[in-house]
Amino acid sequence: MTSATCSPSLGELSTNWLHFFTDTCKMLSATTQVVKVRTTRMAMAGPLPNERDRVEFSLMSREKSEAASESIRAMGSGLVSLGMTLAMDTSKHIWAAS
Repeated sequence: MTSATCSPSLGELSTNWLHFFTDTCKMLSATTQVVKVRTTRMAMAGPLPNERDRVEFSLMSREKSEAASESIRAMGSGLVSLGMTLAMDTSKHIWAAS
């Protein structure tokens, strides 16, 4: 197998980057709206939030912790996968050169 058959075409790369960019823009837009709504709610609650607000703020905190954990797991998985791919490609090149 040659490296030309393994690498994606320029069109595929462009499409992948376009999807990545579009998804990132959607995520940032949604994030902006959520932060706006939640910070407004926190400001309206004042220094002594009622029970409903305390429950909501607790939920927000728990969601952020879960999202951070999920992100760390995904990055770790991606790094392991990248390391394995790099090791396999390196071994293929070493065997091909010997």
